[in-house]
This record gives sequence, C-alpha cells and structure tokens, in this order.
Amino acid sequence: MIPPNEEFTLLVFLFVSIAITWIAYSRGYYRLPYAKAFENSPYKRGQLRSMHVFIAFGLFFFAQLILLPFVEELWQVIVKETANNKESFYMEFLGALLSFFLLGCYFLGLSPACRTQIIGPKIYCKTSQKFVDVLIGSATWLIAYPWVLVVGQFLGIVLLFFNVEPSEQVAVQRVQQVISDPKAMILTSFAVIMIIPVIEELLFRGFLQTYLKGLLGVTKSIIITSIVFSLFHFSVSQGMNNLRIIGSLFVLSCYLGFIRERQCSLLSSIALHGTFNGVSILMMI
Repeated sequence: MIPPNEEFTLLVFLFVSIAITWIAYSRGYYRLPYAKAFENSPYKRGQLRSMHVFIAFGLFFFAQLILLPFVEELWQVIVKETANNKESFYMEFLGALLSFFLLGCYFLGLSPACRTQIIGPKIYCKTSQKFVDVLIGSATWLIAYPWVLVVGQFLGIVLLFFNVEPSEQVAVQRVQQVISDPKAMILTSFAVIMIIPVIEELLFRGFLQTYLKGLLGVTKSIIITSIVFSLFHFSVSQGMNNLRIIGSLFVLSCYLGFIRERQCSLLSSIALHGTFNGVSILMMI
C-alpha cells in the first residue's frame, strides 16, 4: 500500500518541475549559445584520444583500489590495530586527495590543445566570464533539482509496490555518520562540495563526454556519459534502492552534461555539482 502523501508529493514535484522547465525554456535556457562561436577552436579539433580517457580513469581507480588500501595497511602496521570508524573516514578523505592529485598532475601534463578541449575554450575568457559560467552552473540547480526529486520520488513509489523501504545513498550515509563531529564534518563538506565535484566532472564531463562528443555528437555523448556516471554510484549495499538512486543521478548527470556544453566550460558543471552536493549537506544538518 502506497501512502497517499507519497503520490501527492510526486504530483507537487512534477508540477513545479514542469513550471520551472517551461520558464527556463521560454527564456532560452535550453539553447547552446556558444556552439557556433567556438566552432573552430581547439575544443573541436579532436585532440583528445581514447588513451587519455583510459589513463584518467585508470589513475582514479589506482588511487582508490591500490594506493588507498596500501596506506590503510601501512597504518595498521604502524599502530598495530585496524582503523576505527573515525580513522576510516580520514582514510576516505585521503583517497579523495590522492585521486585529485593524480588526476590534476595528469591533466596538467597534457598538451594545451587537450586541456582546452577538456575544460572548454572559455578558459581563455576574462575572469568575469568565468564567474558568469560558475553562476549559471549553480543557478541550474533550480532547474535540475526538481526533476531529480520527481524521478527519485516516482522510483521510490515503484519500489514500495515491492515492499522495498527507501534508504539513502552510501555517500549520504557516510556524511550522516560524521555530522556530530565538527572537524570531520568540515573536512567532509570540503571534500563533497569542492574536491569530489572537480574529480568527477574532470573524469566524466571533461574526459569521457568530450571524447564521446567527437564520435557521437552532443546528445548521445551526454546520455552515454550519464548512464556511466549513474552506474558508477552503484553499491551492493544499496540493494533495490540502486534503482531510485541511479535514476536520480542519471537526471542530474544529464543536466551536468548539458550545462557543460551550453557554457562550453567545465566550470559550469563543477559549480552545479558542488551546489547540488552543498545543498544536500545543508538539508541533512
């Protein structure tokens, strides 16, 4: 039996989403205003290769699956005990820093043409234009978030048909565990709002989507990247709730991919990602 308030909430979210989307559409939000302006820039010249994408993802997994476990084993040898819950959190924060460092070094080592293609040609624009890209990216939260709620609410209702109780994403659960610890919460907020958005946007919108765009065009590249991005957050511990979580993240990822192409700047998708994560943390406090 589905509670009536669940259906009512879904209808409210749907109405708000349609209204906001219509307003955004009528104001020209869904156009690509910079597509023609940068037609002949290095962004279009296909400098990015599949090898670059594989290396970028390889470095991320190397940091998470090899370097971080090595550090954890080293910690156990030094202190002669397994890391407790608080120490485990700091290890995860260290893992994010390792990924950020390796990806950053690799990105800086690429040719200027590749870097331009990954970040977008507007990297050479004035600081004021970069600020506008960040502002538009953050403002896109107002358009994307209602649809994320609609999809999450709808899939949650579907799961209730199968008596599956809703549960939070693993990452959200980790944040909830450190709310009572001010130091850990500050580090968590910094990682979730600043570090993780940069890592994920560089990987998915910077490397993967840009490469796929050269092969398949804008629309298909956004859809495929969004599928990969949402499946990237799959966790066995989430059980059937993976359906709801992955569906919601797919919608968010579509907007992340779109705003990156709309503004021709990775700063916009990073700003949207960081805003989404930041607001989510505020809602938990």
